[in-house]
Amino acid sequence: ALAGTGLLIFKPDANTFNMLGWIWPPCLIALAIWMGVKSRRHLSSIWQRLILYPLFIGLFLAGAAGGYETAQERIDRNREVSGRLVNLEGRRLYLDCTGSGGPAVVLLSGLGEGSAYWKGWVSPEVAKYTTVCAYDRAGQGLSDPPASPQDGATVAADLHSLLHRAGVQGPYVLVGNSTGGVYARIFAAAFPNEVSGMVLLDSQPNEAFDELPDFPAFYKLIRPVSALFPTLARLGLLRLVNNMAPAMLPSQTHKEAIALKSTGSLNRIQRDEFAELPTSLNQAAALTTL
Repeated sequence: ALAGTGLLIFKPDANTFNMLGWIWPPCLIALAIWMGVKSRRHLSSIWQRLILYPLFIGLFLAGAAGGYETAQERIDRNREVSGRLVNLEGRRLYLDCTGSGGPAVVLLSGLGEGSAYWKGWVSPEVAKYTTVCAYDRAGQGLSDPPASPQDGATVAADLHSLLHRAGVQGPYVLVGNSTGGVYARIFAAAFPNEVSGMVLLDSQPNEAFDELPDFPAFYKLIRPVSALFPTLARLGLLRLVNNMAPAMLPSQTHKEAIALKSTGSLNRIQRDEFAELPTSLNQAAALTTL
C-alpha cells in the first residue's frame, strides 16, 4: 500500500522506474519467502495453505522474472550496435545512418516499434542508393526517455534537432510507417523547406476518429489497456510473448527488435504516444498539400 501510494504521489519517471527494477524484485522474493515460512509455522489447516501458497509462488515468480528482465534490459542497452547517440540538450537520441549521397532518407517508426526493425530489409536496400537514417524516438531503444509525454509537434522538433546536431544534410525524404506517418506530416508542415519527398506506409489518416467507423471504439478500448503494458514488460511477460512470435526479420535484427519491444521504457512511451494521438492527428492536419 505504501509503495503504491508513493508511485501515485511522486509519479517517478522512466529512469527512476528502471532504477527501481534493481530494488523491488529481491524485495518481492524476500517477502514471498518470509510469508511462506510464517505460514508453515502458524497455519495448521491444509486448506489455508492451499489458498496462500499459490499466491506466494506467484509473488516469488514475479520477483524472479522482474529481476531477470531488469538485468536483460541492461545487457541489451550495453550491446554493440551500429549508429551513435546524439546529445540534445542533456538527452541522447539514437541515430543510425548508412549509405552515402542524397537526398537523405529518414525512417520514422510506428507505435511500439523502433529503429531495429528497419534494419532487416529496408535500410540495407536504400543504403545502396543514398544515405538512409533510422532512429529511436525518446524512450525507445537506446534513446533516453523524455521528461514528460510528447505530442507529435515535440516528436518532430526532436527529430529536426537530431538531424541537425548529427550533421545529416537536408532536404530529406521522410518515410513514415503507421503513426510515424503522422509525425512525418507534422515535420513537413513545420519545416517544409527541409522536406523533398515523403513516403507514407500504412499511415494513420488525420480523420481517423471521424471517418474510420471502428477506430473510436478501438481507441477507447486500447488506451486503458495500454496502461498495463509497462508493468507487464517489467515482469518479463512481453519478452516471453515476443519471443514466441514468428521471426519476420533476419535473425540478428529479429533479436534486436525483440529486445527493443520488450522493455518497460518503450511500452511506457507507447502508452504516452497513444494517449497523445488525438492531439498529434490534429497537428498533422496543418499539412494541407504535398
